[in-house]
Amino acid sequence: MQNTRTPVKIMGISVFLNVTLSLILMGPLKIAGLALASSVSASVNMGLLYYCLTKKTGPLLGRDSLRVFNKTLAAASVMGVFIEVYQRFFLETGTRSRMVASALLALGILCGVGLYIGLVRLFKVEGSRGFIRFSWLTFRRL
Repeated sequence: MQNTRTPVKIMGISVFLNVTLSLILMGPLKIAGLALASSVSASVNMGLLYYCLTKKTGPLLGRDSLRVFNKTLAAASVMGVFIEVYQRFFLETGTRSRMVASALLALGILCGVGLYIGLVRLFKVEGSRGFIRFSWLTFRRL
């Protein structure tokens, strides 16, 4: 493997893409444009690294991995839509006190996490049960 140049080149491409997209999207989308630019550049970085690695070593993911990915993507997408709707209805009105707004934000986060965990369990994503159990045990120790 001993190849350090390729990841550095890919990182340079990703940084350039991040800066370019940030400048383009910052105007119309404000801070959301920066977040989107960062997400897109990180996804491109991962995709290019994966492509280069599979080109060198052969395929890494089989059908089972793609099935898990698709189920996880579906659960995350539903959660994202829920959070967007929740934000529009409960968080965008500026007439509430900070305490009420903070409580609504915390409730939205908890509902989003609960929805995601429920969907992952419903879709029977392989490996999710152990991760959820580990997370719960870790949280209880706090």
